[in-house]
Amino acid sequence: LQMLIRELQPYYCDPKGRKWPFHNTVLASLWTLSNQESYRGVADRFNTSKSLICTHLHVVCFLISNHLSWKISWPTHLAVHDIEQGFLRAGFPKTLCAVDGCHIPIEKPQGIEIPETYFNKKHFYSVNLWRSNLTAFCNNTARFIHINVGYPGSWYDARVFHMTEVARLLLEKPQSLLPGDLHITGDAAYPLSQFLMTPFRDNGHLTVEQKRYNQRHSSARMVIERAFGLLKTRFRRLKGLHMNNLHQLSLAVTACCILHNICLETECELQIDEALGDNVANDVNQPHNPPNDNHGVNKRNGIAASLYIE
Repeated sequence: LQMLIRELQPYYCDPKGRKWPFHNTVLASLWTLSNQESYRGVADRFNTSKSLICTHLHVVCFLISNHLSWKISWPTHLAVHDIEQGFLRAGFPKTLCAVDGCHIPIEKPQGIEIPETYFNKKHFYSVNLWRSNLTAFCNNTARFIHINVGYPGSWYDARVFHMTEVARLLLEKPQSLLPGDLHITGDAAYPLSQFLMTPFRDNGHLTVEQKRYNQRHSSARMVIERAFGLLKTRFRRLKGLHMNNLHQLSLAVTACCILHNICLETECELQIDEALGDNVANDVNQPHNPPNDNHGVNKRNGIAASLYIE
């Protein structure tokens, strides 16, 4: 809390002119993000108005997203080696991060041309958290290194992935993200490539080495599920965001991801009573067979063979 106050106070301007202490502003906002208590209930708890709670929440999320954005950054130099070794200890080689998407339930979006695109097959409005669909990338310690927030919940994961800055750089300058022969791990919803390793599809005829590969791949990829589980356990507001402004919603999700990384840094003790599996299933509108490339096929076969002979 004190770190947030110290980092953000120089940029704070009271939007209501109420001269509410900044300490209270940050504390109330953290409480709001960490609970599913109604805005009215939070207002009563802090002896203020509902409108003030909502306004200051948006302000704090804006400040965190804009002035602490460096807390979510792609690893470089020695950090790359440490992460690779961490994934190797989990049983999967040459890995820098895992990627996946999750859904954040929201109110019906306002001010967009086709709000129905945010209505997914689970019958609620959602945005994708990945770098949030959230499309998110995390390292071996469940720290987010890139996120992409705000695309419609009806979009499948592979489509959202192709809209990310990571996908663009993998096409233009892959070595800037994945030095050497490193790669990202993702589930079967993503297209196999030399930069993104996915599991072998289980058609009932997998070889022993393919099964071993899938087991190791799953162990490495599980860290992104853990990251989402921790995120939604720490910030329960993400289980249902009552905001109909997509920009404010994206800022709130981004702020929670930044705060998640800060919690990992400070080793906050948290109750993880729902840690895993709290995510909405990610099979919404997923294509059955995302296209693969030959380089990816050859690389995956090579990894499977190397794991089998260990």
